[in-house]
Amino acid sequence: MTEAVGDALGNAGGDPAAGTVVGQPASQAGETKGKIEGNLRREAAWGLLRARALTLLPAKIYTKALGRLGRDEPAACSDADRLLARAIGEAVAAAAARSPFRAACLEQVIAARRMLRRRGLSGTISLGIARQGDLAAHAWLTAGGEVISGQAPLDDFAVIGRFG
Repeated sequence: MTEAVGDALGNAGGDPAAGTVVGQPASQAGETKGKIEGNLRREAAWGLLRARALTLLPAKIYTKALGRLGRDEPAACSDADRLLARAIGEAVAAAAARSPFRAACLEQVIAARRMLRRRGLSGTISLGIARQGDLAAHAWLTAGGEVISGQAPLDDFAVIGRFG
């Protein structure tokens, strides 16, 4: 996650190699980057817990949290928004790896989508089933035309629903 947050701060008008922001000393910019990463990870951990509780409810209830069926997100977004979306995806993946429960792909995309929405960004949750082999399902989140959560060999899955 450090790379995406560092890029976002660097693109704000400072020295990308040093991770500085215009108007801030290098030490202060580093603290800012650390605070941003910490806040994203903390929010991701709470979001995963919330999503876990939600997915324990009947599907009829938690599918409302996915959004409207058949709606896609707009593909265009700014570079800064794309970097923020990547940082959110990385924060959710890091929180899932440290979670005391197995945070499935669906819970991760619900948490990441909520984090995007809190920042005024849009994303599309896609649900798919395996094309071949065992019955398997997968969920992933796209924002700005790229997958930010639920990275897997997506060609192996047939999309059965998109929620925007």
